[in-house]
Amino acid sequence: FPSPITKGEQIGVAFYYCADGIWESKNGNKTEAEKVALLIFDHIKNNPEQSLGVVAFGKSQEYAIEEALNKLRDLHPENEDFFSDLKPEPFFIKNLENVQGDERDKIILSFGYGKDATGAFAMRFGPLAVAGGERRLNVAISRAKISMCVVSSFKANEIRGIEENPHRKLIRDFIDYAERGIVALIGDDEADSDNYCPEFDSGFEEDVYNLLKSKGYKVKT
Repeated sequence: FPSPITKGEQIGVAFYYCADGIWESKNGNKTEAEKVALLIFDHIKNNPEQSLGVVAFGKSQEYAIEEALNKLRDLHPENEDFFSDLKPEPFFIKNLENVQGDERDKIILSFGYGKDATGAFAMRFGPLAVAGGERRLNVAISRAKISMCVVSSFKANEIRGIEENPHRKLIRDFIDYAERGIVALIGDDEADSDNYCPEFDSGFEEDVYNLLKSKGYKVKT
């Protein structure tokens, strides 16, 4: 996905940070869940013609989002048509383990994980931080057709220990991309620097690099 572009509607990836989100393992992250529920209703208001799905990174967060959403639905029964199961692509809330194969125009991702009530950040990340976590992350971030909202109670620079745990690095890199967009991939101004020396694995790659540069693109191998 590209970095966010707004021309009447959002395309790409947008990042929403819940600074006061608290992770409670059995109860999820209620503050983040409430933010997700508000984003769902914002979508209904502004883009009701687009299908929507929510992906939580654990069952407890899935349940927390359902609870927060049900409270808003009780307050706003006029929006119940949006939640009809009869639509071609009905709304869903699913967790990481059962969302494979589902696509929607817009996806809201809720990490849930973050600091506990004491302010400690354990960085366990559940199924994302064990063998196969990279496949689960890939499934989650490839469900959206038009746009994706990433809701998180931590930022990329809060993740430590990436040298010992490559899964943490993947999570860190994705959050960094959601926060900063394309510069997280290409480097702030590195590709424009006079000191930047590209390395090529083949003559074909070098040809592609030179063509893109000639078209005015910032390119980094």
